[in-house]
Formats: sequence, C-alpha cells, structure tokens
Amino acid sequence: MGAPGSYYWTGTVKVLNLTDNTYYKLNDDAVIARRYTYLGYAVTAGHFSQPTTTDIVGGAPQDGGIGKVYIFRTDRRSGSLIKIFQASGKKMGSYFGSSLCAVDLNSDGLSDLLVGAPMFSEIRDEGQVTVYINRGNGVLEEQLILDGDGAYNAHFGESMAALGDIDDDGFPDVAIGAPKEDNYVGAVYIYHGDANGIVPQYSM
Repeated sequence: MGAPGSYYWTGTVKVLNLTDNTYYKLNDDAVIARRYTYLGYAVTAGHFSQPTTTDIVGGAPQDGGIGKVYIFRTDRRSGSLIKIFQASGKKMGSYFGSSLCAVDLNSDGLSDLLVGAPMFSEIRDEGQVTVYINRGNGVLEEQLILDGDGAYNAHFGESMAALGDIDDDGFPDVAIGAPKEDNYVGAVYIYHGDANGIVPQYSM
C-alpha cells in the first residue's frame, strides 16, 4: 500500500503479507529524506528480480519536481523494503510515476514496467508513458516512450491496465487511458507485447 501524505507528503510504501502476517516498511533514508515527493502515489507489484519472488514498485511523482519510480525487494530478516532499481522523469511537472503497470510484455517470466507521466507537456499536458524492459536481477532498460496521438491536454498515461493476451499471440497486451483527449471525450489506446517488449503502434 502507498501512503503519499505521510511525513509532510514525503510518502512511503508499506507491505503486509496476509499469508504469514509479516510486515515490511521502508527505512531507506536516501529515498525518504525529502518532503513533498508523494512516494506511494501509485504502487504495483511484479516479478522484477526473479520469476519466483514478488517485488514492490512505488511512484513518487513530485520527487525532485520531475518524479521518480523505485522498485523494492522485501527483506524478511530485517522487515525492510530494499531498493533495487530507480528511474527518473525527464521533465519538470510531468508527474512521472503517478501511474504504474507491471506486465510481462515479452513472456520471459519477468515483469516489465510501464510508467505514466500524464502531465508531460510540449504544448499542454499531452502525457507520455515510458516502457522499461526487464533484463534480469532487477535491471530494467528503457525501451521506448509512448505518447498515443500526442493530443493537446490528453493526459495520456493517467491510467494503465494489463489486459492479458487479447490477440492470442502469446504475449500480454496493455491499455493506456487518455481521459481528457478530444475535449474530455477521452480515449483508450491498446499496445501489444512481443518478443522485444512492446509494439510501438497502437490500436483503439
């Protein structure tokens, strides 16, 4: 769970394992030393370090003004969340990390990560989504940036969802929302996974 308002909007991420009632919290001073980062604004989980473990992702869309995303593994011995990966946004005020989607795009058993920045602007809040492909052991590599139609005030990337394999090609697919596109009519873009990660062309 995310708690973006904690500690003067520093925010935090906490994990409760309901199976064995174990609790994990974030103690990393390098992550939680700054106020108004909104860590935990978005959270998700996936198999980032290896296929048999579940790791936690937290978005901090106000961190440094550009936004950041962190991936943590759980350490049972200390009850802590340990950072294994971080990525930063590219533009001030883009709200990078305010939406997240963990999905195994290339069906290799490891989760890949989509990070939304719905207020990314060239003109006004067109929005964009950065796609990170998992290379193993928690190492993620930026593959490409999606922007839908790049429409004015679209807020592309404000919401995302893994759809499963809707085109039956063996690779999972994702939906990305642009809720304010076309003067608030809104739009949904479908992107398909493949052996390399994600197909940059969309369907609607």
